[in-house]
Amino acid sequence: MRFRSLFFLILLLGGAVRFATPQARAGARRLLDKVDVLALLAGGVSSTRVAMLVRERGIDFEVTEDYLEILRGAGAEEVLIGTLRTQGEARVLKPDLGLERREQSVEQHLGRGAELSRSKAYPEAEREYRAALRLEPENAALHFALGYVLGEGAQGDKAIIEYREAVRLDPDFAQAHYNLGLALQNKADVKGAVAEYHEVLRLQPDFPDAHKNLGNALRDQGDLDGAEKEYREALRLKSDDADTHNNLGVVLRQKGDVDGAIGEYREVLRLKPESAQVHNNLGYALYEKHDLEGAIAEYHKALALDPKLVAAHYNLGISLFEKGEAAAALEELRAAYLLAPDNPTIRDTYEKFVRELKR
Repeated sequence: MRFRSLFFLILLLGGAVRFATPQARAGARRLLDKVDVLALLAGGVSSTRVAMLVRERGIDFEVTEDYLEILRGAGAEEVLIGTLRTQGEARVLKPDLGLERREQSVEQHLGRGAELSRSKAYPEAEREYRAALRLEPENAALHFALGYVLGEGAQGDKAIIEYREAVRLDPDFAQAHYNLGLALQNKADVKGAVAEYHEVLRLQPDFPDAHKNLGNALRDQGDLDGAEKEYREALRLKSDDADTHNNLGVVLRQKGDVDGAIGEYREVLRLKPESAQVHNNLGYALYEKHDLEGAIAEYHKALALDPKLVAAHYNLGISLFEKGEAAAALEELRAAYLLAPDNPTIRDTYEKFVRELKR
């Protein structure tokens, strides 16, 4: 008796927003103002990325302790605080006091919104960001920050609207294009996502996460060669990205390069040994190489890390059956069935197995 094998493709896309340095629209780079810095931080951009942008673009404001406290409340780390202190020594001050007062109000709304967002109080954070936008409706960074909090609050359609407005106002805002691509991909608009990732890479070719997610989108379109190319470029730029190694392994296995897939999965586990999904992936690849003992060992490791990983229970059951351990196989298949009774492959296999054992 032979059963169909089940393999769950875990792509590990991740939910963290990664910031790409936006280029100035017309040659000269515009200095960042207080709202720019705070809006990027409020929009989920890491302190390291914002600090990089501050160093590249410079700032046009006085760095006060009150402002730094607002940033800390929004989640700023010392790498950003220190960079702002250094850059502040060469600042260009604005003489427009009315503009400064308006920016102070925007800062307050953004600061409160960022703190609320960190606490996952997304509706309240949205209200603060919209209040900031009423003061500066043409600020691309504010639309970007609002898009981020809407996305985190499971309002994907509204997030897309805000990201589109951000790139309308600033067509060279690479991060807004990137986040728009992610939002479109989450809505199954793969074609739209691919277009946005290509735009990101036109603006910033050395953005590894854009290459990775373009690879994911191309794989969804069935373009395995294109996906492999993007994953390899992402790894050239960021060789220790475990998720990209895993995704490359998935594509290589689909292309029939099982040895290549095994190599990628082993690299993932060197970087991230506690990944149950990747132990399962490696187990399945070893199963395809007819290494039952190796496959069984990896499935056991997966289940030790995640006892509810359905694919590992199922795959372990298949491997144990082929090894001749029918009772143990039935136990694993039953566990998979109880965890996912509506999965037709699991249900059909389990029921077929039970019928065979009753003969």
